[in-house]
Amino acid sequence: MFEPPPELHDRFESALANVREKFGRPYGHYINGKDLSHDELADNRSPINKEWLLGRFPVAGPATVDEAVAAARAAYPSWQATPF
Repeated sequence: MFEPPPELHDRFESALANVREKFGRPYGHYINGKDLSHDELADNRSPINKEWLLGRFPVAGPATVDEAVAAARAAYPSWQATPF
């Protein structure tokens, strides 16, 4: 069995600590170059530990979904032309 070097474990634990610092923060929608604020947020918890609040995310209504779809459709031609 492969035994990873201790440095790999140290780097993993450091990265995990950085992620955990962001747990519970509120996030918004970023659509068409704009941050959209929302009144209603929903909690998103970890599937492996329901005590971990990963973040609070906006509940999108039909108008927000329509705006996101319109922005994606408008941007598609340039995305399609983007090389790998």
